[in-house]
Amino acid sequence: MSGDLRARMLALHRAHIAPYSIVSLDPPIFYVQLHGDGLEQFVDRFHVLFTALRGRPAYCLLCYGFHPGPWAMPAIERLQAQCAARFPDVQLIHLCNEPEQPSPLRARGYQAEFCNQNCLVDEAIFAPNASIAKRFDAVYDARLSAVKRHHLAHDIASLALIYYPFPLDDPTYVQMVHEQLAHAHRFNETADGAFALLSPHDVNRALNACRVGLCLSAEEGSMLASMQYLLSGVPVVTTPSVGGRTVFFTDDCVITAEPDARAIRDAVQVMIDRDLTPERVRASALPLLRQHRQTFMDVVQRLYDTHHVRRTFADEWPRVFFHTMLRNQRHHDTIALLAQADAKAALRS
Repeated sequence: MSGDLRARMLALHRAHIAPYSIVSLDPPIFYVQLHGDGLEQFVDRFHVLFTALRGRPAYCLLCYGFHPGPWAMPAIERLQAQCAARFPDVQLIHLCNEPEQPSPLRARGYQAEFCNQNCLVDEAIFAPNASIAKRFDAVYDARLSAVKRHHLAHDIASLALIYYPFPLDDPTYVQMVHEQLAHAHRFNETADGAFALLSPHDVNRALNACRVGLCLSAEEGSMLASMQYLLSGVPVVTTPSVGGRTVFFTDDCVITAEPDARAIRDAVQVMIDRDLTPERVRASALPLLRQHRQTFMDVVQRLYDTHHVRRTFADEWPRVFFHTMLRNQRHHDTIALLAQADAKAALRS
């Protein structure tokens, strides 16, 4: 297959499928997390779904899997303009990972709320498990990407890794991690070295075998792994960062260390010496998680109220919610569900 044909087939596939979740069918509300080039490709990737929604109000709750620094604002402005021009019935609501992010968006007339995506980690999956013995001093749950700065964990003798292969990962960096951290246990690998995808429950079991969780990037999104550490009862050693993970950090359960391998190693030992109970670590994160989750539910409830929908979203939450609320959805499947909901509504009327 030629490169051009492969690219066209990939573009066609991406136009019909995207990572999002259905929050509501009446009114249509979708939760979408954007990554990397997602700002530029958003309208095209949702073209099929948005075309089917023409003539009816719909909403997209947008969250960012990266740190939308000043460079991102022109792309957000283009996204807003494209959506307004091509699909005026679709309103975008930006859910921001950091408290200072909503203001510049609101100043431009956009809808924005401070609602960190880490509130969508499932606390029923990620929890302490006293039956699992601690085997490793530290664990780093991160994709093998240069922004994750795995080399900062080099000096930790008792180290474990959880990782996820991405097609765009730099093979040179991947090889570097395997060489520099050859001593680390890899939860993702079988005895013969093959990659094994871990389920969220598998990840929780792995985290419970570790004493400290590492957050080593300088800039990214809110880092879902950081919340998974805390809910699993694993305290954190982090470097200074921007992007949103610090929102849920407390001084007793998190140590911020300089981005230096020795400093990270020493901070891990300091945290181990604190001898915090897993229950205390988990309890540090739960109130903030619930606060941001309430913000999410309030946003949806306001949309219900605007459309005079006589439903309470908090009652629907157990049915709607799943871990991170992101999976690949086929637009045609969503369109079919919308049609079914419309038919049921017509029968009731």
